[in-house]
Amino acid sequence: MVPQQIQGEVNSAKLTCFVTEGDNQLSGDYISMNGTKLWDGTNTTSNSKSSPNNVWNATSYLSGGYSMYDGVDIDTLGIDPMANPPQYITWASGILDLETLLPASTYILNKITGS
Repeated sequence: MVPQQIQGEVNSAKLTCFVTEGDNQLSGDYISMNGTKLWDGTNTTSNSKSSPNNVWNATSYLSGGYSMYDGVDIDTLGIDPMANPPQYITWASGILDLETLLPASTYILNKITGS
């Protein structure tokens, strides 16, 4: 369920992922919700706010700075995590719009259960 927006609240949700075996030189890995690709806040090979196609790039934004560890990503993804304030999954983006989410969820559940 998606809660009701609190007055003045920008973000409706956050998605933080821990992924191993990420590589900066390999692109084409992304995560999306409701057809919107989420960005990790780093500009690296084939990865930017306008084209987030390499979010598992072994680069993480931790404790106020970037860190690069071979194959490790700890990312809080969103529309623009580097904005001030950060824009993760925002109310305005419509990513969590129930009219769009429910049919997609039903489709996925049907595929899993074979219905």
